Amino acid sequence: STILKQCGRTKAKKSTETKLSENLRLVTVPGLIERECNGILDVLNNMHQYMNYPTEVVTALTQCISKQDAMFHFTLPEYDHPKGLADALAVRYNLYFQKDPDHEAVGRLILKQFRDKKLKFY
Repeated sequence: STILKQCGRTKAKKSTETKLSENLRLVTVPGLIERECNGILDVLNNMHQYMNYPTEVVTALTQCISKQDAMFHFTLPEYDHPKGLADALAVRYNLYFQKDPDHEAVGRLILKQFRDKKLKFY
């Protein structure tokens, strides 16, 4: 009930689920608190799993960051690449594989920046 009051609720809901934000949902069970994360929160919580699937990191990033924020943070020019942010980052960091943008290398770079705390959280 303390968590519900901090979220702005004064009466307890009949459901055990509370939506804290767009990407965060709190489910309470007696003796257990479970978090469900989406987007970048999921990447940060399960970074060890994403090391094997680096292209999923860029997909999760594109779902929660706006084009203007991406252009500002990564110092990207206006981009209209076919694959959007993944291609723009590959061009920005000069990551190519057989003359095509290397999305896996971009994903590994993003994971490395998260791990080293160089990439701000969005």
